[in-house]
Amino acid sequence: MQLLSFALIFTSAFIHASWNTLVRHLKGNSSALILAHFFGAILHLPFVFIGGNFSKIFSIFQYSSLIFLVPSVLSHISYLRSLPLAYAVGDVGLIYPLARGTAIIVASTIAHFYLGPRLSSSQVVGIAVSVIGIVLLAYDASRSSRHKQEEELSRSKISNIVYKELSTVENNIELTAFGDMEDDDSRFYDDEIEDQNRSLNPSSSSSSSSTSSSSNEDPYAKKLRISIMLAVAVGLCTASYSIFDSQGVDTVPPIVWSFWLNIFSSSILLVYLFKYNHEELTDVFTDHLKSVLVLSPSVVGAYLIILYVFSMPDVNVGLVVCLREVSVIIGAVLGVLVLNESYSVLKFAAISTILTGIIMIKIST
Repeated sequence: MQLLSFALIFTSAFIHASWNTLVRHLKGNSSALILAHFFGAILHLPFVFIGGNFSKIFSIFQYSSLIFLVPSVLSHISYLRSLPLAYAVGDVGLIYPLARGTAIIVASTIAHFYLGPRLSSSQVVGIAVSVIGIVLLAYDASRSSRHKQEEELSRSKISNIVYKELSTVENNIELTAFGDMEDDDSRFYDDEIEDQNRSLNPSSSSSSSSTSSSSNEDPYAKKLRISIMLAVAVGLCTASYSIFDSQGVDTVPPIVWSFWLNIFSSSILLVYLFKYNHEELTDVFTDHLKSVLVLSPSVVGAYLIILYVFSMPDVNVGLVVCLREVSVIIGAVLGVLVLNESYSVLKFAAISTILTGIIMIKIST
């Protein structure tokens, strides 16, 4: 792989990590990401004219292109739906590494055995080392997230204790000032009210036991499980469209492929949003339009660079996907600097491991 390919991949990785951080800052707003892809597709048109590719813009509708375009569009649609949902549930420090690590394993395996050129043993080791570092980074993110939740729970318990103590003091003051004004009749009346409430809601006692048993379920464990599932889904989508796109850019120029890919995937999702979630779409135009305009060139530009790398001769798809994961390091740093996520010795060790794997790949290439 040429030095130019490495430079392009690392440039794409920086852009990719940046817009992922912005999506996380938007609390996983799927409409904003979909609109960004739609506007980004429109931004392709001037470059299609300037690059002299306008005559080839409709050549994508031949069979040799469509067999890769259709599954790629479906993969991108799944990606655009699952990524914001994942960021809405989990931390970027957990979702991003797990998703990218999954993409590396799947794409590298398929590319090595079916697409070629085959990876050397040192490249395989470099990929494995990078994946280990990504797993460590995800583990550190889950551990810090749990620690943060435990601190919030502890503060909540302390607040409840203080509230109860203040309520007790307030009641004692009232009793001291006015005396115990309850007589036997009022106590009897209170008991009657309590009996009536109990008879009106007989299921309260039985439901309380089921509620307590359900409350015993660790909410963090449930959130972590859902986050991991969504992150793996995002990774599978990434690996899938990477494989199909790497073959598709051999049939048409990369910018033509990127234009139709973004137009089809974003338009289908926009129709869905207009029908089922037009309120969120309206909110994006009123509240997040600036963010969408910043996202648009970033989301399409980062991947367009990768499409050009895919079109270069003797490029292994799995290797490209792996080298893109330097964005995991950038994403971790941006998570600390921009989103105030925690930094630890384990995170530093994970980043160092990923870098070691990337260096091993570069040396063996």
